[in-house]
Amino acid sequence: MKIQKNTTFGGYSANLITVGDKIHYMNITDYEIDPNAKYEFRYVVKCAAGFMSINDCVGTIHRMTRFQKNALQSAQIKLNGVWLTVFAVKGGRLVTCDKAMLDVMIPNDFHQLCPKMVSGPLFNFWKNNGITNATPGVFGDIEAQANKPMTVQVIG
Repeated sequence: MKIQKNTTFGGYSANLITVGDKIHYMNITDYEIDPNAKYEFRYVVKCAAGFMSINDCVGTIHRMTRFQKNALQSAQIKLNGVWLTVFAVKGGRLVTCDKAMLDVMIPNDFHQLCPKMVSGPLFNFWKNNGITNATPGVFGDIEAQANKPMTVQVIG
């Protein structure tokens, strides 16, 4: 995994190796969301019957990490009267996610939301950086990694 600061649009960009050893690029926005503050959210979920449903709620960003496997498709947050996308999935893989959401997420949450993205290299990254289900921050310290990009390689 490699995370870099995106100087053009702000936030970060991440390169991950997903299931099937495919390289996946995703955008990490940074709207400076307070993880303990309550916000208005609008999200799209795929129901068990297969159709999409749009819902509104008020809560913390942590609420967006609690959906069942492949259910959450996208989520928006209302900041200063504008709806901004904080989570979007395409083909079972994250296209964009906000830094605040990744900072409160644990590996089980990430695996539930995007099972196609959890692969051997990501497990090795979690193991090498001491990230467990008891420690939030599924990508670790994103800012530190962007300043000094880290790449985890599997040997053997």
